[in-house]
Amino acid sequence: MILQQLKADYKRIFSSPKMYLSILGVVLLCYISTEKYIHGSVDIYYILDILIGLSVFKKLIIIFSALPCVTGFYDDWKHQYIKNIVIRTGRRNYIISKIVVCVSISFLVVFLGILIFIGLLIGMGFDYSGINGMGLDENMPYGIFLYQKPFLYVCCIVSIYAASMAVWVMSGLMISSYIPNSFVAICSPLIFSYLLEEITGLLPPYFNMYLLAKASNVLGKNATYSYLYTIFIFTVLILGQGLIFAKRVKRRLGNEIS
Repeated sequence: MILQQLKADYKRIFSSPKMYLSILGVVLLCYISTEKYIHGSVDIYYILDILIGLSVFKKLIIIFSALPCVTGFYDDWKHQYIKNIVIRTGRRNYIISKIVVCVSISFLVVFLGILIFIGLLIGMGFDYSGINGMGLDENMPYGIFLYQKPFLYVCCIVSIYAASMAVWVMSGLMISSYIPNSFVAICSPLIFSYLLEEITGLLPPYFNMYLLAKASNVLGKNATYSYLYTIFIFTVLILGQGLIFAKRVKRRLGNEIS
């Protein structure tokens, strides 16, 4: 049943133009944010470093990553599709599907969007060998990949950044279970990201969401430890929000049925 529900949710998203427009929006946003650097003698790693560090870019990209999926629960609740879905698949499967789809799609939009932009830069002739070391931050444990496996370096940095976006977007799904409203669902990740970054900024670096999203070496360890730790923290935050979402949806469904 869970696979059936996942298939239905993914089909709904991939058949909607919002998915593809959001990826295109990420690509265009990447270009707009770095346009003044593209004409200089820089490599793609320097441009990627600029992108990840831009706060305005991050806030806007949250919107694009949220658009295809964060209103899933709101749409079901508004049109009362949820009753028929829950009868067919069950509450648990419905909730798990919504969480998995929200996290995976928001991740995919950002990950593909940035990779497509990097691919376009390579097609334009930008250096991607990594021999210049431009964009190499000594605080990043992944810098060694620039000289050995440049593509792996890009995948590490971009996947961490995309995973942080999934954390914020998940907050929109969670809040929409309390306030079923499309505007709230799309905009609440912006507020949540700002608040959590401000709060964790007062904590030790290994809990600092801003540094984690930038793929900084907060542990002082190698790339493997740093990557696994960062993904672990993001996963814990997603699961915590998912539990709150599940509890609220079950309560809503219980009141609706009773």
